[in-house]
Amino acid sequence: MTDKLPTGLCFELNEPLPRIGLALGGGAARGLAHIHALRAFDELGIKPSAISGSSIGALFGAAFASGLTASYIHSLTVESLSSRFDLIRQLYSARTPPLQRLLSVFPLRSALIDPLALLDILLPKQMANSFDELETPLRIIATNLSERDASVIQAGDLRHAIAASMAIPVLFSPVEIDGQLFADGSIVNPLPYDILQNEVDLVVAVDVSGGARASDEPLSSSMYAVLTLSAQIVQKTLIQDRLVRSPPDVYVEAELDQFGAFQFHKAREILAASEPLKDRLKAQLSRVLSSKKIA
Repeated sequence: MTDKLPTGLCFELNEPLPRIGLALGGGAARGLAHIHALRAFDELGIKPSAISGSSIGALFGAAFASGLTASYIHSLTVESLSSRFDLIRQLYSARTPPLQRLLSVFPLRSALIDPLALLDILLPKQMANSFDELETPLRIIATNLSERDASVIQAGDLRHAIAASMAIPVLFSPVEIDGQLFADGSIVNPLPYDILQNEVDLVVAVDVSGGARASDEPLSSSMYAVLTLSAQIVQKTLIQDRLVRSPPDVYVEAELDQFGAFQFHKAREILAASEPLKDRLKAQLSRVLSSKKIA
């Protein structure tokens, strides 16, 4: 199996190929649908000129920007997250860091999981170590807790940047970079296509936040359910407001409201349910590219 991106377009254009930006949003387990967006690019033979990512979108964006193919990312994801038991075995069999570092459970005020430790276990060896090693420019969104604002990370240690963008409060501990603390990028920008709009000719935004439709399922009053649903509502509101003010050229949404934010053990089911996103994105992007005029 090759792990590098294929080249060459699968269709012809009358105009030069525009610079394309790919924005991958946050959505926790629903973010597995990003794999199908990456497959769409691979099948069209298109390589983005720039990528942005927030939360789990930062993880998949970094993998793609490192030059890994969608098929390789797909296989690795299914292998790692196909069940709770497989993931637990990975955690316990990991050589570094020790489990005591991964699960810092003794202070109740601390988050359960160190995101850097988790990435040590899950990231493939083929991933770039720093932004300088990436094949495609990458912009990662994280919430700067020290500055109370959004930060765009585009230089330095890649693993720290991904961990910072994925550090969901309560579940993950914040990540320190250059003396400042960072948390989940979806808090401030769950679909960061806007940071690419001045850099490229055409922006593709992939929304995996969920919550577009009210669920028929009865709502739970548990603290966990209320917190996750509240976060989802806030993120969807932020996205919809930005879509009205400054829409991307191509927008696709994964229809995955039936899956919970942290149902990573249902990776196969999520990937199966979100597979139509690939063909929808291919159709939209092909249509836009066929008519796009570059000055």
